[in-house]
Amino acid sequence: MICELLFSYEKEIGMERIINYLNTIPNPNQIITNNRVLHEFLIKKEKNSKMIAEVIPDDGPLAKEIFKKAKKLRDEYKNAFKDLTYKGIPIFSGFDLPLFRQLTILYKAEKILEEKINTIFIFSGFFDIFFTIKKKAQEMGYESASNIGVIERNTINYLNFESTQKVENYQGKFARLRIYNFLKYSFGTKPSLKKIKISVKSGIEFINLVIMRLFYSALSKMKIDSQKLILKKVKYKIKSKQKSEIIFFVTTSREDLYLNPWYPVFNLLKKNSIPFQIFTGDLATSLILSKENISSSSFFKDVQILEKEIVNNKDWKNLNFNIKKILSDNVSIFGINELTNYLLCKLRRSFIIISILDIIILTSNLKSIVAIADGEMLENIAVEYAKKNNIQSFSLLPGYISPQPFLAEWFKVNKIFVHGLNGLNSMLELGYDRSRLLISGNPKYDVLKTLNLLRAREILKKQHHIEVENPLIVIAMARWHKDDELWMSDFIKYCNKSNFQVIIKIHPVYKSETRELSEIKLEKISKNCKNMKYLHSYDMDMHTLLSAADLIITDFSNVGIEAILLDKPLLTVNLSKESFEYVLRYHEYGAAVYLENYYDLEKIVTEIFINKIHLDNLSTGRKKIIELINYQNDGAAGKRIFNSLIH
Repeated sequence: MICELLFSYEKEIGMERIINYLNTIPNPNQIITNNRVLHEFLIKKEKNSKMIAEVIPDDGPLAKEIFKKAKKLRDEYKNAFKDLTYKGIPIFSGFDLPLFRQLTILYKAEKILEEKINTIFIFSGFFDIFFTIKKKAQEMGYESASNIGVIERNTINYLNFESTQKVENYQGKFARLRIYNFLKYSFGTKPSLKKIKISVKSGIEFINLVIMRLFYSALSKMKIDSQKLILKKVKYKIKSKQKSEIIFFVTTSREDLYLNPWYPVFNLLKKNSIPFQIFTGDLATSLILSKENISSSSFFKDVQILEKEIVNNKDWKNLNFNIKKILSDNVSIFGINELTNYLLCKLRRSFIIISILDIIILTSNLKSIVAIADGEMLENIAVEYAKKNNIQSFSLLPGYISPQPFLAEWFKVNKIFVHGLNGLNSMLELGYDRSRLLISGNPKYDVLKTLNLLRAREILKKQHHIEVENPLIVIAMARWHKDDELWMSDFIKYCNKSNFQVIIKIHPVYKSETRELSEIKLEKISKNCKNMKYLHSYDMDMHTLLSAADLIITDFSNVGIEAILLDKPLLTVNLSKESFEYVLRYHEYGAAVYLENYYDLEKIVTEIFINKIHLDNLSTGRKKIIELINYQNDGAAGKRIFNSLIH
């Protein structure tokens, strides 16, 4: 049996080169991937390709088995590093959750390898656990060299976990590619003054980073303590601001999930003159906040420079000595050799963040901290500081969740805001203590109480030339499914024949991730619906769009929640007949009509608009589900969260 593992840059993957390579693998074999474009290409070429998320879903008995194994191994690492602290903060705490995520990939791979056939993993993106997967394959009796393949256009190059510099170079390339895609797509696909300003600002940030790295490197060569100078500059930057009672820590490029819910809270803090600050070490986050004219302090450059300059720091040298001893004393922990470079990198970054946070905490007058994206490194360490100083820490459930076992390791804060009874029950099922859970409603939905149907339609008419006199249908899916482009093409033709307006709102994740897949689907729709009236958009404001809509079609997206809260008729479609076992099934409460057949879709839409059927039943169903998904639904969730933060 053979096990190989390859990864690629999404835009640089050479499909024909992969086919030639796969033709050298003896049958029977299987290809496991997270790249849906590649998966569909391989299926057409009659290859045995499977999506890893479909082979090993994140819910159900198999997920629980993998969770237990990943947690057990993670705990071995945690125990090995338990005494490693800096300024009283456990350094391992910074990446406890990221490491756990890596280990779940390892045990998913192990489960797949139990099939005992030739297996080729092909991933979009690099994960540090890759070399450990190869070791696991060897243990399981596979012929599997220790190296992994890098697909670049029409070549495959190979890396070994000992090739530290090469691995770091590829990690750097991926990081730059993510930033490039983020800038290219996240601020609208059309040219605009705001987008140009953001791009220029990010360009200046990178140029400054390169210059500052060279400057501090020169100082180090002159035996000047560059690390001390950088931290002194950080201290000055913090002291120049007023002392804060509340500090928000945030690391995310998902504005829709993580940042939007907090905007009403920021406004209430400003309105009531409560001093607060927002800190991030992430460029994408600072650019999003800048776009919204929200003041924040970014330590992106400081962290990047310190990673190079910290090697001469006395405290780090002592810690580094202890780290290497821990590594040598714990070689029996599975994968520790293959993960050595990952562990050293994460421990070094945790040390740097602790150094910066120590300055922030000491120069503040804190009542509480908020870890907006709880589980990320900056947020994890901030929560540890809060525990050390007896400061309350808060976070907010970013959206509807099912009780996936992996989420039991998610939140580190001592108080978690949940949107409604459904979120509460999911968190209790995951093992969270009831005393940590505060039912608040989701402030993201507060704005829904202020929306005006006529105003929303005026905006769509002015900006997108939509004939608002005709019924408007919005299709907003959580992701692209198999053959979505086919039924959507048929539906556009039906809408044109029936004189209905239709808009396809593409999920924000496709602005930067798997953009290629989305563009392929849209191109097929365009060819199928030439000269037909319809719109598709990555960028339309969702609240405006849903407020103006007469009918909303989705799968298991949180868009369904907004439709219900806006009192809009909702259809949930599952034409590819996927498992809906672990999502909020709106139709079970009567708040949506559930469809698995395209013919029924046209039939139900006709009955709603022409025959006025289903509307009363859907209205009754919406009333049943509202308390589950948005506590009180009164537009005051932000106020409840604000009150908890200041008391």
